Amino acid sequence: SGTTAYSCEACTEDSHCSSGSYCNINDVGSSTYSAYECQTCPAGCVSCAKNKGGFTSCPTCKAGYHRYSGATAYTCEECTNNDHCNTGYYCNVNDLGSSAYSKFECKPDKRTACLADMPAKATTTSDGDFRHVIIKDITVKEHTSDIAEALTSPDLDYYFWTRAKAGKGDTRVEVPCMAHTQNNEKYPIGAIAASVRCGETFRAGLWEDDSLTDTAAESWLLDTGMGDKWFTTLDFLKDGKATYTSKYMDFTLECPDCKQFCKATDSITANPFAAITPAHKFEKENIGMWNYDAQSGRAAQPIIFWEEGDEQSNETTVKSMNGKKNAGTVTTESSKGVRLSCEDCYLKMTKGGVYLDFTIDKTYGFKNIAAWADIDVLLNIDFMLLITGTYSKAVTIELLKYFGIPNFSFGINVAGVAFQAGLRQSLDAQPGFQAAASFAAGWGQQIQALGQFGYMYDTENGPKFVQNLELIRKTLPLWTRLQGEMIFEAPFLANLECGAWAGAVGDVLAGQVGVTASMTLYGQAKFSYDSNGYAFNPPENEKIASAPYQLKKDLNMGTECTEKHDTEISVVAGSKDVGLTLGWLAGAGWPGVEYISFIYEEAMGPYSMDFLNKEYGILGGCMCLWPPCMDPNDADERSNMAEGQSVTGANCGILQGNKTGSLQKNKTCPEDETPADPKEAEKAAQAKEAEKEEKKKEKEEKKKQAEEKKKTVEEKKERKAEAEEKQAAAKAKAKQKKDAVAEKVQDPKQKKKLQVLMDALESGKPVVKKKTKTTAASDDEACTKTCTSMGKSSCDEDGMFCEARVPATRRSLLATEYEVAVSLDTAKVDVAEVDSKLEENGVEALTETVDVAADIAEVPGVEASDVEELKAVSAEVQEVSLEVETLTAEVKTLEEEVTQLETDVTALEESVAALEEQVNALNNAASTEPAIPSSGHRVTGTLKLEGMSMLKWTEDVSLIFRTEMAKLATTQVSLVEASALSDIAARRRLLAAGLEVSYTIGMPDEETADAKALVLTAAMNSTTFATTLRFAGLSAVTGTEILDAPATIYVSPGSDGVDEVGLGVGLTFGILGLIGIGVGVWWFKFRKKGSTDSAEKAGG
Repeated sequence: SGTTAYSCEACTEDSHCSSGSYCNINDVGSSTYSAYECQTCPAGCVSCAKNKGGFTSCPTCKAGYHRYSGATAYTCEECTNNDHCNTGYYCNVNDLGSSAYSKFECKPDKRTACLADMPAKATTTSDGDFRHVIIKDITVKEHTSDIAEALTSPDLDYYFWTRAKAGKGDTRVEVPCMAHTQNNEKYPIGAIAASVRCGETFRAGLWEDDSLTDTAAESWLLDTGMGDKWFTTLDFLKDGKATYTSKYMDFTLECPDCKQFCKATDSITANPFAAITPAHKFEKENIGMWNYDAQSGRAAQPIIFWEEGDEQSNETTVKSMNGKKNAGTVTTESSKGVRLSCEDCYLKMTKGGVYLDFTIDKTYGFKNIAAWADIDVLLNIDFMLLITGTYSKAVTIELLKYFGIPNFSFGINVAGVAFQAGLRQSLDAQPGFQAAASFAAGWGQQIQALGQFGYMYDTENGPKFVQNLELIRKTLPLWTRLQGEMIFEAPFLANLECGAWAGAVGDVLAGQVGVTASMTLYGQAKFSYDSNGYAFNPPENEKIASAPYQLKKDLNMGTECTEKHDTEISVVAGSKDVGLTLGWLAGAGWPGVEYISFIYEEAMGPYSMDFLNKEYGILGGCMCLWPPCMDPNDADERSNMAEGQSVTGANCGILQGNKTGSLQKNKTCPEDETPADPKEAEKAAQAKEAEKEEKKKEKEEKKKQAEEKKKTVEEKKERKAEAEEKQAAAKAKAKQKKDAVAEKVQDPKQKKKLQVLMDALESGKPVVKKKTKTTAASDDEACTKTCTSMGKSSCDEDGMFCEARVPATRRSLLATEYEVAVSLDTAKVDVAEVDSKLEENGVEALTETVDVAADIAEVPGVEASDVEELKAVSAEVQEVSLEVETLTAEVKTLEEEVTQLETDVTALEESVAALEEQVNALNNAASTEPAIPSSGHRVTGTLKLEGMSMLKWTEDVSLIFRTEMAKLATTQVSLVEASALSDIAARRRLLAAGLEVSYTIGMPDEETADAKALVLTAAMNSTTFATTLRFAGLSAVTGTEILDAPATIYVSPGSDGVDEVGLGVGLTFGILGLIGIGVGVWWFKFRKKGSTDSAEKAGG
């Protein structure tokens, strides 16, 4: 009912409309509508209605919408607060001017909105020979303020800037999202920061843009540096990553292709200093760096690295050689039974030079730097190692703390700043060894290192590196006596720093420029002893065979390695762990400095210069250490070995060659094995005679066995020849049949298949089929791909054929997928190798065993009778082939047995001959009585054995002492007498530490006696004589002292063995001895009485 007439409308109230709609009759201004009709409710409303004000209001909202009470009505909005939005979004309900919004919805927050302006992620790692450096992540620790742009741009404006002059130039990468990160939040970037070639340097860092314009060339000077530094591709060689940390931020760079394609040598340039005349230089010669005495040209003092340890303590203290402070205490494992010393260890600089040139800049700290050093360093080592037992030891000992090399420093002044320039160094030793032995060993060596290290730097191009190292090696005489194997390495870790250091406050440097070369110079010796000897051929050890110096040829020691020997020695020297570190620090207190960036302080490295790690073989050779009369498996005989034999080398009589070139023991030493007692010699002769007869009998038995086996060998060879004739006939018959069957097959692929199957049937070996699937344009391509994945050039190789087909179920759907089956004759194809290649190429294949005869029958053109005939001829071939193989193996085994028997016979013949010699020597000894004659020349003397006592002097000990003296005098043991002082004589020396032993050695004439006396004096004066006695078995001996020097005397006939000259001396000492006894008795009686009066003392 309208104002003027009735009309027909779609609706007159909301109930006339469906759910989710309303009637517009109540709209504000509806009187102007041409018609009233149902209208859809606003988005988000389940239903709606007009309120009294005529505004559409939503009483309920759909899921995901939120009811909002507006100024005129309720509405359904996407959000009414930030909690209604996903991460990275906010609700615009509180925006300035939001009352004019048609709706309230979730909008991207600043962290999300900035993503659109972030740089693109890197999709490649290289561009030609340029390697991409990628910003992996950035962490801002403390956001800076942006005063200059505060009015125009309230947000911070971060960018990542790189300078790569040699690469693709400067790069500015905007990273706006960094402005919206929390403090210490690591933010991933993934964009390319720079592109450089291997070996190039570049500068990279994070900046905040404070300038109002970026058009001016120097506008960046107004920006805030958050942190930047110089990098090189060397920084990425280890793991492809490099990290930088400053007070305000951290960032990580990645260059995966730098790690894969770049090398340390790329960053080392040819000498860039040749055209430079440095402002400051200093050159010196013959400078001691550690433990060097310039006057003597030797070590200032011997060094003991470790020695036999205390059970209660594992600590070894090593003195520092710089004369300033102790180098510290090194904790190691217990070293009981070990002593390592160096008699002549020192490090000196034969000559060296330091060259410096740099300028100071108020913006950068240093505008340019040139710093380098030329060095000629000599390391001298002279080691002695004594050990009993099984050990493995390696320790690090600080020999020299970091300090300036004496006499190698000078003062300079740059821009009003005082510097002390020159060389500084530190030195550590890392001696170590592995041994399972009882031995003394040592060697001397000189290693001369010629090197240059340094860098040039300027603020535009960054640093350039220079490093080179050459070694000159020299091995000094070496000696050893050992059982088992010992590997000994003596590395010395040196750090040499060339630079200039400004005055420091406390321990903090006010500024510096420096470059450090680190290197380990080492020598390594390996001594290997085998009591069974080594073969008569060059040693397998390449270090021995290729060494430029050989024991026999160059040092006239030992034997040729092609001769019999029991010891092999190799000595090498080298350099390892060569590194380079550089850096600079401009002092904050220097005049006029206003550092804009962070490159006033740099630390680059340490960089591993592995191309300078080199090892050189120096000395190799073989020796014969073991005396011919001793059994190396006998501990008592091992302990009697003389040290002198390790220097001169024995004749290796213990090693006896046979026809195969191997070595056997041959105890032939009649001069030492002959008993001094004639009766004992007679018994020994009888025993040797019996042993000789047993060897003869054994020899004859083995000869007989050898002859019988030779006959059997001939018989087997005849049978083998007959079987081979049958085999040839059977194979010819089989070939004829195979050719006839093959003629019936026309298709080339089927003929190939038939040939492989027939060959396998003849050999009796299985055929396996590898089944897989692949996509290809044709069956030939499918076969080729599959065979290639097996490591084969094609499927036409001998012993294999391929079949490919499209699966029946897929022919109409995917005609390019093939099922492939490759059959392999296991007699001709290595199936394990095929499986390995398939796995390597990621191809999965099923394996089936083929029924060969059945597959032959399926070949078009082959008849059933053909298959039966092929089976028959194949069985005949297999039967005779098996007989040939069996006979061949039997003949080979018999021939080896014959060879071994003949070898045994030869060895037994040699043993019989040696026993014959011993029997003759013993028979001669049975009729003589070797002993010191009743008159004639002798060498006599008295030796003090420190650590020994009368209780330890037994017959066995006496024999050991006499044996060692006989070796020194190169005479028979029976011609040596030795006795400890009697109890009475010893009493007068109760306070002396040790046992005094007098000895007498019979000599043929006066001239020989005089010569031997000199030899004995020199030997016993040696510091190693006590060691010789300990290794011989006198373990209690800690040292020796000559009391009466070896002297020549003559005992005249009829003097009852008393020296006419010595008699008076003897009487004199006898009288003194009686006096000594009296004094000793008095001392023992009254030594505990305290303050006894004079009368008691006199009475005593």
